[in-house]
Amino acid sequence: MSGGRVAPGAYSVHSPLEETFTEPCAPRASAAASLLRVAQLLAAAIIAAAGCGDSATTPAATGENPSRQEEIRDLVGLGGYWAMARGINDFGRVVGEASVGGDKSRAFSWSELGGIRDLGTLGGSSSGATAINKQSRIVGWSMTTAEVHRAFLMTAGQAAMQDLGTPPGGVASWASDINDNGMVVGHWGTAAGELRAFVWTQAEGMRDLAAMPGVRDVRATGVNQGGQAVGFGRNATSGDFRALLWSPSGEARDIGMLSGATESVAHAINSNGHVVGVSRRGTGPDRAFRWTPEAGMRDVGVLAGMDWSRANDVNDQGHVVGNSGRNGSAVGRAFLWTEAGGMRDLGTLPAADRTESGAFGVNWYGRSVGYSWNGATFRPVFFPPPR
Repeated sequence: MSGGRVAPGAYSVHSPLEETFTEPCAPRASAAASLLRVAQLLAAAIIAAAGCGDSATTPAATGENPSRQEEIRDLVGLGGYWAMARGINDFGRVVGEASVGGDKSRAFSWSELGGIRDLGTLGGSSSGATAINKQSRIVGWSMTTAEVHRAFLMTAGQAAMQDLGTPPGGVASWASDINDNGMVVGHWGTAAGELRAFVWTQAEGMRDLAAMPGVRDVRATGVNQGGQAVGFGRNATSGDFRALLWSPSGEARDIGMLSGATESVAHAINSNGHVVGVSRRGTGPDRAFRWTPEAGMRDVGVLAGMDWSRANDVNDQGHVVGNSGRNGSAVGRAFLWTEAGGMRDLGTLPAADRTESGAFGVNWYGRSVGYSWNGATFRPVFFPPPR
């Protein structure tokens, strides 16, 4: 499922291991105070009022070819300084976030037939979409009229976002991912400033997703079709981040770190139970990992000439997407990794000053989305598919 994770303000869902770098899509210009909506990823024109897609068609039935794509493609934004795609479903429908002036942003959807659409807000100044499922249900975060962060859901036929609320005692919430059964995961904040993971279903509403004893500031970032969820939490004693995996019944486990590492964060999980994320070896650079129940955690490497990497999403074919760059710089390049072919540079839009891109979501067909610098702004893009 999609891996883009976003929440500006006091509660952030950026990958915590990225905090030592400048956010690549938090524009360096002072007018763009909004951060890159990371850290873990995001709809359609075939639904009339909501613009969010339908639930009863197949990619072939829509007339869209989900696997046809030969080069990086600019999807265009909403007119602001930056925009990025966070997630893509199997129909090729995309969601993400775009600036609309100053530090304000809007969740958007995009489809081949309908182009880009501003999804609005829950009455507040900003919003961002993080994931979209096969039924074109979209999740993300939005500011309310009281300027409080709330997780939202948009479904086919809805003209407006649905506020998913918080568990009892909560003051804010952010949605990170949704599976094809409509199960949503994310995190919520208490009045005391504590972060806790949640799972939401139509039948049960939002409930707390507990971690192990001794783990705090817990966030759920991805969920698969079987109801397994992943995320991360902070060790209450050391403060280090640890990647977490929840069973469908809600039992949490620590899936460890790369050899010699001190921290790890999980961003996404596929239907085979394969997890991707980022792990840090001491004071060394971040490294993207792939974890499987059979083999444990494995370093997937870096692009040629690069030092760090971060994995943001994985599909059911095992295609992993993320970005890779050099030490001391947030400027990286999007990659696609496969078991057979290793890591491949997905390229960037043409730009005279620098080349920069990142991939956040990948669908069943290996079609991935993210952002790229075009010499003037950060743009949401499609990347080339697996060869």
